[in-house]
Amino acid sequence: MDFKGSGTAGTAVSAGLRKQAKLAWDGVLDLVYPPHCLVCERHARPPLCEDCTAHFAPIPEPVCAVCGRPVEGDAPCRHCAGAPEAGGWGFDTARGAAIYEGALRHAIHRFKYGRMESLGEPLGAYLANRLVADALLSPPPPDLVIPVPIHASRERRRGFNQANVLAAPVAEMLGVPLRPGLLVRTRKTPPQVGLAPEARRSNLADAFTVPGASELAGRRVLLIDDVFTTGSTVSACARALKEAGAASVRVATLAAGG
Repeated sequence: MDFKGSGTAGTAVSAGLRKQAKLAWDGVLDLVYPPHCLVCERHARPPLCEDCTAHFAPIPEPVCAVCGRPVEGDAPCRHCAGAPEAGGWGFDTARGAAIYEGALRHAIHRFKYGRMESLGEPLGAYLANRLVADALLSPPPPDLVIPVPIHASRERRRGFNQANVLAAPVAEMLGVPLRPGLLVRTRKTPPQVGLAPEARRSNLADAFTVPGASELAGRRVLLIDDVFTTGSTVSACARALKEAGAASVRVATLAAGG
């Protein structure tokens, strides 16, 4: 009898049995602990239900052509008038997918501070759909997608960089490379939450470097972050990228406001 290849077949059968056992065990767990949305905590489709995303409120038109925040008719944008750096923003344009309030604010807090990384994929997909399907991102398309970095020590404590998790579905939908290593946060800074605008600006001075400058020459960059509040963080990142050779830097965030 020829037993050639029986080891491979046995391994395949074993793997199949393990998969079936896991599915059966997952089914038991679902009965005992029904899966639920991590935001509203009702027994709905995990990790983020359609009821919650239906309550994400898009930023109302009209918006500023530069920073993407709401403006009143033809009035000058007060956010751009108070841009965080002399000479204006470091980025070219910025757009937020929705207002930082209600269900979206709660979702971001659970994702980011509750360390619920599984929320990142559906939140990133929501951002990607708003950028592409709802045409928030105007042509030409970017060459690279880069997430706003956090310091390595903070990423170790949290277990992930929220901007990088959000950026993955965006890069996939656009069909362009995701390059998190091109922009690095080299200086550990206090969290921006709760800081006044001036404190935010000084907090970020010389906080970012670009070790992959050779890949940026003449490239159009889409910079991804979770929330646009004062714009200090994304502006500092964009300025660093442009100084390293990027032709343009557009910003896309899951939320804006706060």
